[in-house]
Amino acid sequence: MYNTVFSIGLTLIAFLFYKNFQKAAITAFTLIVVEFFFINFFSLFRGNQILQFLSRFSFSIPITFVLIIFILCILKKTKRDLSRVSGYLNLLLVVLIIIDGVSIFNQSIQDDKRIALTEMKQQLNKCDSCAKPDIYLIVVDEYAGEQQLIEYFKYDNSQFYSALSQRDFHIVQHSKSNYNSTIYSMASMFAMTYLSDLGSHPIENYKDMLYCRALVKKNNFTNFLESKEGYNIFNYSFFDIGNKKRATQNMFTTERNILSGITLTNRLEYIFGARLASEKKLLEIKLQEKKENENLEYMLQQAISNTQTNSKPKFVYTHFNMPHWPYYFDSTGIAISPDKLTEAFKTDKSAYIQYLKYVNRKLLYLIDQIKQKSLNPPVIILLSDHGFRQISSEENKDLYFMNLNAILLPSKDYSQFKDGISNVNEFRALLNTIFNQNLTILKDSTQYIKN
Repeated sequence: MYNTVFSIGLTLIAFLFYKNFQKAAITAFTLIVVEFFFINFFSLFRGNQILQFLSRFSFSIPITFVLIIFILCILKKTKRDLSRVSGYLNLLLVVLIIIDGVSIFNQSIQDDKRIALTEMKQQLNKCDSCAKPDIYLIVVDEYAGEQQLIEYFKYDNSQFYSALSQRDFHIVQHSKSNYNSTIYSMASMFAMTYLSDLGSHPIENYKDMLYCRALVKKNNFTNFLESKEGYNIFNYSFFDIGNKKRATQNMFTTERNILSGITLTNRLEYIFGARLASEKKLLEIKLQEKKENENLEYMLQQAISNTQTNSKPKFVYTHFNMPHWPYYFDSTGIAISPDKLTEAFKTDKSAYIQYLKYVNRKLLYLIDQIKQKSLNPPVIILLSDHGFRQISSEENKDLYFMNLNAILLPSKDYSQFKDGISNVNEFRALLNTIFNQNLTILKDSTQYIKN
């Protein structure tokens, strides 16, 4: 619907310029082709060492605008009858629509097969005799693991680990994520299996992202809790889970956002938007994730306080975008000036550690709230989706996967949570321990996703 309105609008604007419907339609067609196929066309040259320069925005954007202006000028000056050109483009458009329709249908079938391949082969069985503790999953985005903090940041985080241990948490040593990208990592974790058909050297792409979002939405873990164990699901994340809609925004929040990311206008907005926006708008953008983290904390607090004696057990998933950049606070909780929240600030190791210390205090406070207000001892999983990623390509890629993994179980039985366990096995180990399942613990491995 949006694309149709957009196309009609372009045609009407062009008609005011040309006073000729055929020229207006050809102009609209040209602009639409550039809008939707610019990225795909020039990305074809990325893998070619000789022609790679063609994929750079410094070349592709200027040359595209020159070609557009050239076409518009030719259309303006020509006196020729364009009915044959218009007819050809109409026929081409119909053919493309048919091809696209068939492609979408085939892609839907392939996606269903891909999701089916990802589903676990082992059956999950209801456990009538099992206790049903409330389960809290708190994901802190891009929280570096102990080894990465020591090796890359030269920072000792043992004070925080000690505080968790004093609260009866088990700290998983040498834990790691399976993927270095949030959407891939969380999809694999909730599906409790590895992702299929990524290839040997995968690059982030919209098809994989849509596949991952579908996996989270239809995931095995929360389906089991809700359908077989009677849990209420509280979803405070930027993913849809079952019929529980996302609670916050993110650049990969919706299918539309993912698909629009490959259009020309989206890339231009990304490159030049900050230079054209007002100071008020820039400040709003810079503080957006701070506001979202505050909203997530408020919702989590509400879920913690909702402790009715006869209510169903609950699974609460909260995904904080911290200590991920922007680094909003220093270690004492003093807000960082918005002027410093620039792209260059991303790689500032000191700023990241300062924010991590702030996050540590926030997490301990929330954990204490959960423990104090729970009627029965809860399960609390404190996990990061991957390690710190703002490092140069020359660095050891193993660093990307070193993450935080700490868990509190009422039974104190941590035999399933062995050193080196990765995120794909987190829920497998939990279901085996809490609900007497007999799920195989998969071999822990990692796969690097190129950004």
